[in-house]
Amino acid sequence: MENENENENEDESVTLDFKKEVYGREKNGEFLKDVAAFANELSNDLYRYIVIGVKDQNGA
Repeated sequence: MENENENENEDESVTLDFKKEVYGREKNGEFLKDVAAFANELSNDLYRYIVIGVKDQNGA
């Protein structure tokens, strides 16, 4: 997969959010909060991304 490491050194931003795990039923509120935060951000970028399966570089 060519884009596999594309975001490796990229930080979270108003259009990009990394999550360690998939949202479960018990985290529906967290998912909605993240989507609402993206919707409320002013940006020229039309697309926002939540990338799942990424852990912090320090292992957290």
